Amino acid sequence: MNRFKEAFNVNDNLLPIECLNLMLKNTNKRGVVYVPKWPYERFLETCFYKLVMHWDNECKNKIIEEYNKIYIDILDIAKQFDSIDKLYDSDILSSYLGINKNNYDKYDYVDEIIDVNNMDYIIKAIIKRVCALIVINASIQLINTEASILIQALAIKKYASKVSTVYR
Repeated sequence: MNRFKEAFNVNDNLLPIECLNLMLKNTNKRGVVYVPKWPYERFLETCFYKLVMHWDNECKNKIIEEYNKIYIDILDIAKQFDSIDKLYDSDILSSYLGINKNNYDKYDYVDEIIDVNNMDYIIKAIIKRVCALIVINASIQLINTEASILIQALAIKKYASKVSTVYR
């Protein structure tokens, strides 16, 4: 059996909630689901995250509620700016993220090592990316790709007990 046959790609023009629905649908009885590595990481074509999730439909709905609130907040922040420089020079996004502006640049990158212990950092970095993409009027596909990663990260933070990288 090919354990990756049910995996999906966040670049498949999925909306974030569709992405989350597929995560839950493809979670097996032991709580294992394979999610493709996020698109800004090395070995994208040959690597997957193997997640051990402890969740159900009610948990998924809670993640959707949290995601919707965050996304509305991101839109409210982004509409105040017409350039990334102005966004980053302002205290609004760093204050929303709860980070010191002096450490702001540290949130430009998502670590290649994803685990349940660094999800707060990763979520803040992804929120920063989504907001910046909206400010620069990036394509909706690119924004949805990042937003799909955000909703996955929220689910991992709340409901994953283990994250590991596996290779085809």
